[in-house]
Amino acid sequence: MPNTGYDRNSVAFSINSKVNDKLSVATKINYTNKQSDNLPGTGYGNQSIMYWFIFWQPSTSADVLKDFWTKGAENKAIKYPFSSFPENPYAIAYSFLNKMNRNNVTGNISATYNFTKDLSLLVRGSLDLAGEQRSQERPYDAGTKLPKGSFRTQNIFSSETSVDFMLRYNKQVTKISR
Repeated sequence: MPNTGYDRNSVAFSINSKVNDKLSVATKINYTNKQSDNLPGTGYGNQSIMYWFIFWQPSTSADVLKDFWTKGAENKAIKYPFSSFPENPYAIAYSFLNKMNRNNVTGNISATYNFTKDLSLLVRGSLDLAGEQRSQERPYDAGTKLPKGSFRTQNIFSSETSVDFMLRYNKQVTKISR
């Protein structure tokens, strides 16, 4: 698909440590960045390249669509050789832009303290943080709903944290016979 792409980078970090005879600590942290200058539209609609194939004339070369602006009305009117529905696929790829940048951190930490060989306390917590910036650009002549185009941005933030603990007493009270 021309003028589209998707990059993903991840880093993971993990530590397990026995601090002393009574205390042990463990943590795991993951960071991920996902970004794109243009994600292709999907689904059943006029801004999806796959949807466009339903209406295209199979014996015609798609090369006739590469220069998608009407001569004399560049950046104002999209050229449609057979029908105004759906959008020109080159216009979709180069002027109907769907950008995104998402950063995500997930992690957990736990600590176990052994008071005695039979009694211990486990405390643990986890975190999931995400921030995403999205934008959509639509050119002039982007259908009947957006004749002058549009630009929209979204900032999305989510977080989830949890903490729990478990006090454990593990003692054999009777002898097991075999």
